[in-house]
Amino acid sequence: MNDIVMALREMSLKNGHKFLLMIFALVFFSGEAFGYDCTTHTYDDISFDQTQSTFFPEDKIFIKITCKRLPPGIYKSRVNWVRHNHGVIRYNDQQFELKLQSDRGFYFWMKLDKEGSFTRLVNNSDYDEKLLGKWCVEAFLNDDALTTKCFDVQERRFN
Repeated sequence: MNDIVMALREMSLKNGHKFLLMIFALVFFSGEAFGYDCTTHTYDDISFDQTQSTFFPEDKIFIKITCKRLPPGIYKSRVNWVRHNHGVIRYNDQQFELKLQSDRGFYFWMKLDKEGSFTRLVNNSDYDEKLLGKWCVEAFLNDDALTTKCFDVQERRFN
């Protein structure tokens, strides 16, 4: 580590303006040059036509993560389904390999668990009320954080 620090000091003294430009480029372009260019959207069906941020307990919740220009390599994608104030409720992961640089989409889904027959009868509800409220999906690629997408699960109101 000291060797690296010494080399950087020496470079900054000899080529001060070039060193500053390099640091500026690293800071300014770090997200694109060293990170992943990914977006995350939530949907209520597999047509992936209309994004959605509010769901009902009986809905399937689909997550589509799209990353642009991924370099060749072996990847592991993971999502954490996080219930606000309750932590990670569930996670999903998948591995894939890219032979060439390309765009890649990942798809995950979750359906909330229904209560058992006896609990439904006693509570007069199909779903645990603790599952209602704010949720977030944390997406990772090779353990690097990609995106966080939040959504709400609310009780369906009938008039």
